[in-house]
Amino acid sequence: MQLYSLRRILGFSLSLLALVPALLAAWLLTRASTSSVEEMAQGLLTQVAERIQLATEDHMRQAHVILNGLVSVRMTPAEEAQAREWLRHPAHFEAMAFALVHQTQDVPSVYLGTLLGAYLGVEATPDGVKVARREADGVGRQFFLSGRPGERGRPLAFETDNFEPRTRVWYAGAADAKGRVFSPVRVSMESRQLFVSLTQPVYDIDGGVAGVFGVDLHLKQLADRLRTQRISAHGAAFVVDERGALVASSAGDALFVDVGGGRTERRSPSESSNALIRASFSALQAGAAAAASQRRGGQQPGSVAHDRLGRNHAHGPASVRREPGTALDPGGGGSRK
Repeated sequence: MQLYSLRRILGFSLSLLALVPALLAAWLLTRASTSSVEEMAQGLLTQVAERIQLATEDHMRQAHVILNGLVSVRMTPAEEAQAREWLRHPAHFEAMAFALVHQTQDVPSVYLGTLLGAYLGVEATPDGVKVARREADGVGRQFFLSGRPGERGRPLAFETDNFEPRTRVWYAGAADAKGRVFSPVRVSMESRQLFVSLTQPVYDIDGGVAGVFGVDLHLKQLADRLRTQRISAHGAAFVVDERGALVASSAGDALFVDVGGGRTERRSPSESSNALIRASFSALQAGAAAAASQRRGGQQPGSVAHDRLGRNHAHGPASVRREPGTALDPGGGGSRK
């Protein structure tokens, strides 16, 4: 069995895990020697993996492009001053947010949270642009459908539960990382799909965190792309996060299920309808356990070479290597930021 894993893509913990065209070698044996078969099969695996990696990189890059419209990774003094002004007066941020949420349907939400607990979010929805606002001394968020920045003529339901932005995974993650970071994969109950947040802290002149800017990236298009990816008649591919939960599957597997009470549960490749994916994931887990055991014993698993795109090519015994993660424990399911 051939296992092919990809390194963390753009700082986010997505790993491409299994491309196994089971009957390819048997077909090729009628045309070439055993060594040629292995070379051709490996070449096919590499080509498919490269296509999926590039597609994933392109998808993740959208979040960076939109967040760069608010704050650069390395901000100039003028950009820092502008970001601090937005945090002091969130209403001034709304016009820029309105423009950014219309750039791509995969990044529909732009928001900020301040050190004092204020929050302002702008989201493009099928019904129009939804604005969510919480004052620094507030409890839940107020929601409005707005036709333009500052408009509050169509109020929506008021959030009764406390929404404290400073304790949310996207805010705490950026503050702890002291830089731009992706959140763990979560489930959006509103759009019924997986998403991640890309967030970045902004500091005041004394060096403390003044607030955090963020965007949400939906992952449905990534899942759709893998499901329609041409692999082979007897091949399969899937993407998991750092917890081993499915993010995308060429078999079209459900990525999460409702468990009641407004909660969801992520699915594992071990629950796939595709026997090849189940077997590959089982082998992957065994390889990861063996690699961890070798590391604890001071031994190195099979060597891994990295090319300029960050792909992992295992040589020698099949092995899995996970890079140290920056993702936070989301502290439960659900779609609330």
